[in-house]
Amino acid sequence: MALLASPLIGACGPKKFAGKYPQISAGERHTCAVSARGDSACWGSNVDGESSPPLVPFRAVATGAYSCALNEEFLPTCWGQGPEPPATPMRQLAVGHFFSCGVKTKTREIAVEQVIASNVVCWGVVRGEVPDGDYDSVTVGRNHACGLRDNGSVMCWGDNEHGQIDSPSGTLFTDISAGDEHSCGVTKDSTLSCWGRNDRQQRDVPEGKFTKVAAGWRHTCALRSDGVALCWGDNAFGQATPPAGVFRELTAGALHTCGIGIDEGVLCWGDDRFGQTNMGM
Repeated sequence: MALLASPLIGACGPKKFAGKYPQISAGERHTCAVSARGDSACWGSNVDGESSPPLVPFRAVATGAYSCALNEEFLPTCWGQGPEPPATPMRQLAVGHFFSCGVKTKTREIAVEQVIASNVVCWGVVRGEVPDGDYDSVTVGRNHACGLRDNGSVMCWGDNEHGQIDSPSGTLFTDISAGDEHSCGVTKDSTLSCWGRNDRQQRDVPEGKFTKVAAGWRHTCALRSDGVALCWGDNAFGQATPPAGVFRELTAGALHTCGIGIDEGVLCWGDDRFGQTNMGM
C-alpha cells in the first residue's frame, strides 16, 4: 500500500509519448530510452550532460546519477558526470549514484574465469567486493548493488546501513531491483520480498502474483501477473500512483516512474521538476 501524501509542486500526472521504445530506464532526475532501431532519447536534468547521449545506435540503456548504454558491440559507453567504464563486452548493465556494474558477455575466456571469480564487473567508487558466482543480472542503488545468480539466489554488496544488502537466505528470485537504500525482488513463487530501509513503507509489499519489480528512492512499483502496475511507499510527487492500463516493463527513478505498455509506448508519472516525465518529443 502506498504512503498517501499531497502531491507537491512539480508533480505530474501520467504522460504518454509518441513512438515505440522497448527499453527504458528512469534515473535520479532524468530518463533515457532506446528504440527498436537503436535510437536513444533522454529527457530531464542535463546539468552534467546526462541527457545528451552520443548519436550512435545502442542495444540498451541504464541510468542513475548519469547514463550508460551498450553499443552494437556490447561495449559500455557512459555520459554525464560519471566514471569511465571498462572496455569489456557486457550483456547487461546497471547505473547507481556512486558506481555502476555490468554482467560480462559469456565468452570462452569468461566462462573459465567464472570458475574462480564472478562475471560481474563494477567501476566507480565501489563499496564492497562482488561475491563470486555466475550472475544473470545486476542492479545498483545509491551505494549498494545486488546480483541475481543463474540458480535464482541473490547476493548483495556495498553499504548496509539499513540492511539493504541483507537479502533473504534460502529464497530464490526471478527479478530484482535496488532502490536508494532498499532492495526488492520477485520470488520463484511470484510473490514480492523487500529488505533495507523502510521509512516510507517502501518495503511493505502488497499481496498477489507478480512478474517484475522496480525500486526507486523511497518508493517501489511492481507488475502483477496480469500486467497491472502497483506502487507503494513515498508518493509526494505521485510517483507511486500508476495509471490504469497494462504494462510489460517498469522502471523507477528517484521521484518518478515510467512504464512501457504492450504497444511499446512510454508512459511516465511523478516528479517533473526537471522534465524527467516529459519526453518533449
